[in-house]
Amino acid sequence: RKLPDARDAYKVLGILDRPDVLIFRDEVVFNTVMDACIYRRDYKRLSRAIDGYPSSKVRATVRTYGLLIKGCAILQRTQGCWASWDEMVDRRGIIPNDVTLGCMIDALVEAQRVEDAVALFRDWKTKVTCDTII
Repeated sequence: RKLPDARDAYKVLGILDRPDVLIFRDEVVFNTVMDACIYRRDYKRLSRAIDGYPSSKVRATVRTYGLLIKGCAILQRTQGCWASWDEMVDRRGIIPNDVTLGCMIDALVEAQRVEDAVALFRDWKTKVTCDTII
């Protein structure tokens, strides 16, 4: 993720373009790929990872959902943010942590949906221990 020379980072990310590299076999590998693509603002590979997630065997954790929400927000896919949130909370019954809640609130604010962000915060402020940032 943090290589001194950005060119080296993009060379490493280029490995993801090989057909024999399977990022969806393992949640840790998938999270690492998502984190690197988000950090490096590699929209093409980020989009490919997000698009492939629904048909994958990745068993998402709260961290995975935070990365999916953040990735969708970067790609300006607000519906994708909501889809990840709904899957996490409604279908899987996973309680978000403060980071994932913050990612969703940030995504909504970035999408100019401040009222939705405030409503989400109000719904979850007693269920999630929030730090001073939220």
